[in-house]
Amino acid sequence: MPLATQSLMFIPDYRFFSVRDYSAVDQPGASEALSAAHRDIITASEYEIFVVCAQDQLKIGVSVTVGDDPASFDRHGDGTVQFTVPFPTAQLHAGDAFGNAITMDLPRAGAYSVTIEHSGRERAREILSEVLPHTADLHGDELRDVLDQWAGTERYQVTLFSLE
Repeated sequence: MPLATQSLMFIPDYRFFSVRDYSAVDQPGASEALSAAHRDIITASEYEIFVVCAQDQLKIGVSVTVGDDPASFDRHGDGTVQFTVPFPTAQLHAGDAFGNAITMDLPRAGAYSVTIEHSGRERAREILSEVLPHTADLHGDELRDVLDQWAGTERYQVTLFSLE
């Protein structure tokens, strides 16, 4: 059963976001995992999951759900990956390094099973290839208003449950 859910729409800086314990900054293996995510979409180091987005013009949608049972989550994405990640402070950070993030208190410190599903990646790229050629004369808020019509086309669902 889901215990808590939070969602956010944003354009991640440098076209990626991560899921980690709030305290897990610059841990060993992070740069290697991020490099692999550019090839595999989603990868993890021992402490952090990295997700490379398909594009950097449309806002992506990220939803995080914490549950108490893995059977309580339905799978509907185009791709799904699962990792085990430690959360020693029980504080989740899902977002980029520049403040676009969901932060949540988890029920307890310890290891969590983290599943990430993605959907809409190809559609977001298709939309951009169709729309951007017609927006050359738009700037700032005008361009953002046009692109925001498709905010959330590219989506990521993060689900967690404690293994302890």
